Amino acid sequence: MNNDLQKIKEEILKQAVDDEADEDELECKTAEKVERILSTCLPEYDVLAFKSAAGKIKEYLNGGETQRNKLLSFCVDFTDPTVQTNIFTQNGEEIQQHVFLDEDELTKLYKFVKRHSADSSFDKVVYSVMDKHGMEPPDVYKNAMISRQDFSRVTEVGNTSVTRRMAWQIIIGLHCDMEEADEVLFSAGYIRTNAKLDLTMEYFIKHKNYDVMAINEVLYELGLKLFSCHKSVSGK
Repeated sequence: MNNDLQKIKEEILKQAVDDEADEDELECKTAEKVERILSTCLPEYDVLAFKSAAGKIKEYLNGGETQRNKLLSFCVDFTDPTVQTNIFTQNGEEIQQHVFLDEDELTKLYKFVKRHSADSSFDKVVYSVMDKHGMEPPDVYKNAMISRQDFSRVTEVGNTSVTRRMAWQIIIGLHCDMEEADEVLFSAGYIRTNAKLDLTMEYFIKHKNYDVMAINEVLYELGLKLFSCHKSVSGK
């Protein structure tokens, strides 16, 4: 293992959570948390206000897999990546810290739903970033090393089942900066965490390195599943 690869691995492991949470387990826990909030009438609310807020939240949860994922991701620690952030400098590098929403849980859930009920879908966000960068679909799926068919499938209008890994691979294909990456990731229903995969992607994006094969080297060293790499036979 060369020195550069060792350095990247050490930097990622230094920030990574000790035990990468299983997403299914995390979803189960956060779903239970939402249910607990919605089944408890808080004393700050009158009955009608509670029913109205709870109804909106349940409607949002039932709206589709992406909406559900967004709310469950938000509920991990009630930190919303789209609200105001604090930015400070540490060791010469700008650090972005999300502002904690200091409100009771039902209000936080309700405001989240109101704020994101009209969010742009994954396909719209991807094509918006593509236009901003002057890219066409072939540029993106070739950069990302995914097939044209897979790109068409995940960016199909109405698709609400984009995996976290595929969202990251599309982000690499778009050559996003971190702000754009968060926007694309969130449109698929996810937020960045201190999991090894997210930290790896953050490292490469901040260093403007969009080489899927180089990313796979690091993922391999970290014991993570590699990105699938489609190579065009025709070269088109």
